[in-house]
Amino acid sequence: MRQRMKEYDTEYAELIYCTPSVLEKEGALWPLRAGRCEAKPSYKAGPKWIECCSIHFVREGQVLFTYKDRQIALKKGDLFAMFPRAVYEYKIDPALLQLEMTWIAFDGPHAVKLLETIGMSHDMPFVRGALNKETDDMLRRLLHAIRHPDTEGGRLQAIGLLYGLFARLSPSPETPSNKPTRTAWLEKSVDFIDTHAFEGVTVEDAAAYVGVHRSHFSGVFAERMGVSPLQYMQRLKMNKGALLLRETDKPVTEIALSVGYPDLYAFTRAFTSYFGLSPTKYRRGVGG
Repeated sequence: MRQRMKEYDTEYAELIYCTPSVLEKEGALWPLRAGRCEAKPSYKAGPKWIECCSIHFVREGQVLFTYKDRQIALKKGDLFAMFPRAVYEYKIDPALLQLEMTWIAFDGPHAVKLLETIGMSHDMPFVRGALNKETDDMLRRLLHAIRHPDTEGGRLQAIGLLYGLFARLSPSPETPSNKPTRTAWLEKSVDFIDTHAFEGVTVEDAAAYVGVHRSHFSGVFAERMGVSPLQYMQRLKMNKGALLLRETDKPVTEIALSVGYPDLYAFTRAFTSYFGLSPTKYRRGVGG
């Protein structure tokens, strides 16, 4: 366990620091530092806060973790997090005097959102039993990538493994208690359609994506959105087509294919029915 570790006043630790590149900071997530520690009997951190996010896995022993004036005992396999600028304190449990942890600190627009995806919040910054064999393997690979950032693909690999770690930690969507509510699957379907409307997806594709029968999907969608899924898709395509006709000089055939129609004829027929003008006349009217 103490390989690569140095001795400090209250712990043996390996500290690994990262300096994210300009390219990495243009992304949504990047690691900042990571480490492993074996606590001495006097081990204690805080009260303190940090500017980024961090997650700490308990490998052995027990830690007493304090947040919002509440103290809990976390044991082997448990995980706790630190949110930006929230005050925390954690220390070795004096009743056991054993504690080994691995931790990762990270930042970026996705940082807090990723903590939320695994069920964490300021009011509940811990998860019981998070460290299993698969998660531990992912964690070891992540530390290796952070340790060797200049190897081929090291930096990008570390970011990918960090996302992969959260994927491992995320609750399974197949768990009955996590079955999506009507509002949840409807929002998910709208996001799916908004993202893929110009790629030829169908109502069946959207219903299958959220795991709902097509007829039930269409009925609830129309009730909540005011239009059927097919009408919603058509509106997206028509508005995008009209935008391209107004603001670009791209050929109409190119526009037709770009917004998801199989050919110029299908686009022209749909556009004329929707706007009352053919694409060519619409473009002339806007330009004139």
